[in-house]
Amino acid sequence: MRGSNAPEAAIQTRLLLACLVLAAVWALVAGCGTVPVGADGAQAEDEAKGADAKSDARGDAEDAGGEGPAEAPESPNVVVIPTDDLAAGDLSPEMLEHMPNLREEMIEKGTTFENSFVTNSVCCPSRATVLRGQYAHNHQVLTNAPPLGGAEKFRLSGGDESTVATWLQEEGYRTSFFGKYLNAYYGDYVPPGWDEWYGISGNFLSNSLNENGAIIN
Repeated sequence: MRGSNAPEAAIQTRLLLACLVLAAVWALVAGCGTVPVGADGAQAEDEAKGADAKSDARGDAEDAGGEGPAEAPESPNVVVIPTDDLAAGDLSPEMLEHMPNLREEMIEKGTTFENSFVTNSVCCPSRATVLRGQYAHNHQVLTNAPPLGGAEKFRLSGGDESTVATWLQEEGYRTSFFGKYLNAYYGDYVPPGWDEWYGISGNFLSNSLNENGAIIN
């Protein structure tokens, strides 16, 4: 009897050991997915919650019909072209026949204001208004020449320290100026706000160009 029971006891022992091993392995595997507790436990728990929050946010965005946060639109390019001494007939259909690029690219693709007003139809006060967005009685450039107007008045009054150029530059734009600035503008001075400056130094007959602070003839 004892001989016949010995094999059964051995088998039972081996089965018991096998169950214990399986239980230990299962406990180890299950433990791999738990958040550790202790000095690093709180950080790990926060990271786990953060991952869950991101996953929920992605799910909400997809449910709303999107794939994630919308990208900010690109800033548009801005081109301003002031002109002087134009009469109404200078932009007549007959004259525009000689300027096809102007007609096709700007007039036909742009907006024409048929009912507009100029508060001071003098060159320098109007240019200062374009730069600062103010009436002439506010920016105080009243004429084309010093002491009441011109580039010198605009500079000495501090008007050129805050213009459309400085505002755009503050928003991350790269700014450039080409051509005529304000009347009576001379020398190598470059107004604030311009990354690239190519301004005519002198009157409308001048051959001198201020190229970023260097006079080129």
